[in-house]
Amino acid sequence: MSASTKAPSILNAATKDSTNYSYIFEKNVTVPLKNGAAIRCNVYRPKSSDRGEKFPVIATYGPYGKDVHYKYFAEVNPDQTTDHSSWETPSPKYWTEKGYIVVRGDEIGSGQSPGYLNPLSATTIDAFYDFIEWAAAQEWSTGRVGLLGISYFAATQWQVAARRPKGLAAIIPWEGFSDVYRDATRHGGIQGSAGIDLIWKQQIASNQYGLPGRAARNWGDDTIEGSLTVPELSANSIPGMVEVGRINKFRDNPGSAGVNFNLEDIQVPLLSVANWGGILLHLRGNVQGYIHAGSELKYLRFIVGRHDLPFYYPKEVEIQRSFLDAFLKDHDTTGWSRKGAVAPVDLILRKGNVGYNDPKAEATFLRRQENEWPIARTQYTDLHLNPDQSLGWAKPLGDLPQKVEYKAFPPGWVSYLGVICVRAF
Repeated sequence: MSASTKAPSILNAATKDSTNYSYIFEKNVTVPLKNGAAIRCNVYRPKSSDRGEKFPVIATYGPYGKDVHYKYFAEVNPDQTTDHSSWETPSPKYWTEKGYIVVRGDEIGSGQSPGYLNPLSATTIDAFYDFIEWAAAQEWSTGRVGLLGISYFAATQWQVAARRPKGLAAIIPWEGFSDVYRDATRHGGIQGSAGIDLIWKQQIASNQYGLPGRAARNWGDDTIEGSLTVPELSANSIPGMVEVGRINKFRDNPGSAGVNFNLEDIQVPLLSVANWGGILLHLRGNVQGYIHAGSELKYLRFIVGRHDLPFYYPKEVEIQRSFLDAFLKDHDTTGWSRKGAVAPVDLILRKGNVGYNDPKAEATFLRRQENEWPIARTQYTDLHLNPDQSLGWAKPLGDLPQKVEYKAFPPGWVSYLGVICVRAF
C-alpha cells in the first residue's frame, strides 16, 4: 500500500468506562479524517462532562502508542502518576482534575490507527490538523484546544500550528525540534543516525498498526482489525527514518521539502521549553522556533535535567497549567496574556556539575529573566583554532602559513550521533 492509497475501513470498537477511574475513560474512539480515512484516540473526561459541562481540550497525537504504558512512571512526581500514563504525554488524572479533557491519538499507521506509517510527513500532519478540529467540535468541548507534550509530541506542534487549525488556542512544545531536516535527520547536512534509528526501531516500528504480538510483549493491545503479514507491514510503512534521511540529502529534496513550513505562520500563543542538555536533537529547534514564530505572545523557557522527568516536576506542571489556563480558560493569574507582564525569556544558568538525574541538585541552578534571545548585550568573542589543534582566545602569532595534515574519513563515514540519554522503556 502506498502513501496515496486510501486506508481500509475501520471497525467501531469504542468502549466507555465511567466507574473505575476518577474520570471518564473512552478508548478507541474513531476520528474521521477529511480524506475519508480515520484514526483512533482515547478520551479522558471529567465526569461532569456527561452532564453537559464543557471543558477545554489538551491533545496529543503520535506514533508511540496511546495504550503503551510508561514503565518508569514510578520515578515521576506522584501527582502525575496514572494507570493511563504514556511516554512524553500529559497525565489524564491530573489534567481532568484541573478541568481539562485529554485526547490522545494514535498517528496514522501506528497503534490502532490504520494507514501508511510515515512519521512527521505532510499526510501525518494533515491528520493531526483534522484531529484538533474534531476535538474542538465535540459536544463536551468548549471549542478551545491546547497542545502539550515532549519530544515527538512537541515537534509536531510546530508543524500543525503553522497550518492554523480551527480551535487551536495555545501550544507548549516541550523539548521538541522545529525543523526536521536541520534538527533531526541532518544536522548541518550531516546525517543523524543513532538517535533516530533508536527511536524508529524501539518506539515506532514496534508499534506499527497490524504488527502481531504487541499484547504478548506488553506493548499495547493487538490490532483490532487483526494482524498484517510481513509483506503488508512493509508495504504500509516507510523503510525507516534513517533511510529517509539518507535518501534526502538536501532540504529541498522531495522527502524533506514535503515537511517544510514557515515558523512565521504560527500565530497562537506559545511557550517553548528548551533543555540545555538537549544539544543532540531538540535544543536548536526550541530556540529557533521561539525566535521565528509569528506569535505575538511567545515565551522561551530553559530547563535542565533528564529528557522526560522535568516535564512532570510540580513547578513545571504549574507553569504549564497557568499558561494553558490563560489561553484556554481566560483565567490568567500570571500575566501570560498581557504582553510585557511576563519576561519573554526565562534562563537557567548551569554552573558546576550537579550529576545526572538529581532534581534537588538541579534546583540549585539560578534563574534569570531576559527580554530577548539572543541577549542584546551579549559580547561575542572569537576562538582561534591553532595548528596544534587547540583553541585559544588569542590570535596565533606569526605570518607564515601553517597547516595540519590528517587522513579524512571515507565518503559516507561521517554521521551525527544524536542519542537521547534516558533508559529504554
